[in-house]
Amino acid sequence: MSAPSCSPPGEHQAVQTLVGKHRYQVVSKLNSGTFGFVRLAVDVTNGKQCAIKFLDRGEKVSKYVEREILNHRRLVHPHIVRFKEVLLTDAHICIVMEYADGGDMFDYVLKRGGLQEHEARWFFQQLIVATDFIHQIGLANRDIKLENTLLDTSPKPLIKLCVV
Repeated sequence: MSAPSCSPPGEHQAVQTLVGKHRYQVVSKLNSGTFGFVRLAVDVTNGKQCAIKFLDRGEKVSKYVEREILNHRRLVHPHIVRFKEVLLTDAHICIVMEYADGGDMFDYVLKRGGLQEHEARWFFQQLIVATDFIHQIGLANRDIKLENTLLDTSPKPLIKLCVV
């Protein structure tokens, strides 16, 4: 697998550190952000897709990531992206999560030129249920936005809120 030309230096090397050492095979690029990048992968033991978030290790990220991971492990809910496990490489913390195959709400809304009222109500109800669950266990999500609200492609799209 060759590194895409638009990938920042080190991403290809980071993905290659998983090859042969872990049960995940990276398939494609999903997203990138300020502190890392996300790749679609397949669990070779069962063939299921997952998302792996690669975060650079170091003081800037590590002091907050441990708490986020511990909190994410507690969030088992149908409208929250499920945490699977953490892998450590020399340079990255790799957070393995459920893969939501419907993309994010930002793209969903853009493609449709907005939402009809019944669609908006459907999604908002799911978002409120997920947020209420997070609050009931004493946590708060400070980064709720369309880009962090994923969809799974059930017969009717279901929200999967990202919390890490």
